[in-house]
Amino acid sequence: MMKNFSKQVLAAGLFCLLGTAFNAHATIILTAGADGVDGLLLEGANSPKVGVILMHGRADGPDGFGVGDLRDSLNQSGYTTLSINNPTPDTNVDDLTKTLEFADYLASEGTVFDEMHSRIWASLDYFKGLGINQVVLAGISLGSRFASEFAAHTQVNGERAHDPALVGLINMSSINNPVSPPSLSEFNILNTIDQIMLPVLDIAGDGDFHAVNGQDPRETAYGGSDYTKVVLDCPDYPTLDATQSYWACHALFGVRGDYNAPLETTVRNWMQRVAPVPEPATLMLMVTGLLGLGLHRRKRA
Repeated sequence: MMKNFSKQVLAAGLFCLLGTAFNAHATIILTAGADGVDGLLLEGANSPKVGVILMHGRADGPDGFGVGDLRDSLNQSGYTTLSINNPTPDTNVDDLTKTLEFADYLASEGTVFDEMHSRIWASLDYFKGLGINQVVLAGISLGSRFASEFAAHTQVNGERAHDPALVGLINMSSINNPVSPPSLSEFNILNTIDQIMLPVLDIAGDGDFHAVNGQDPRETAYGGSDYTKVVLDCPDYPTLDATQSYWACHALFGVRGDYNAPLETTVRNWMQRVAPVPEPATLMLMVTGLLGLGLHRRKRA
């Protein structure tokens, strides 16, 4: 009996471990608003289940800079990740070749925020169906504005109870002020961060002076008690001019793209504090220990 139990424990542990390490990238369609929206899903194998919803930057996609790296690395650590597409501004609907500008989002502020609410709620519902009970929102650049606005809006207005619960917010390469009026725009993170009580991780590259200079004002305006600021050292970009180097650091080039890169390590360490899950290596040690215990008891018997 103990022999069979030991085999079952080992098989279950290997299944969980391999399920996390070799999880296929799945594209899912979420029902949000009037249309369906696609998202890139990677399911984690660990329990308690924790999910991360990722929002990309302007003129990018759900596997783009920053979010693509994190959805993979966090999944390797046992988290379920879902990276979703941002809404398209009204000004861009009829011209799919037009480059999206921030002014387009400002001009469609009410519409894009309402649509993003629908997409995030649909993501939360999907996570609930997977048995996930805690969720962290993460966004880079424009995506951080969407993530912050959603966290603030739902906390203040009580749009509906969070199920699963929101337990943290990760903002990367965030810029406080819109490039043009109105100053009260909710795209200005200073107008939303004061309503957020969740733990916040604020990451910026050292050459992204807009994001770095905005960290202290964001922390001062923050409504909660757990705000973590991190400045990552971007490398020199010898082939780029000053403007190109700024945008490269804004996109966190040179500090991401590997499981042990500075961005991935910073986020993973923060996640393990705010919403911990056993990492696959820890699971394997647990399985090995249980197997050894079973064999020891069998030998004594």
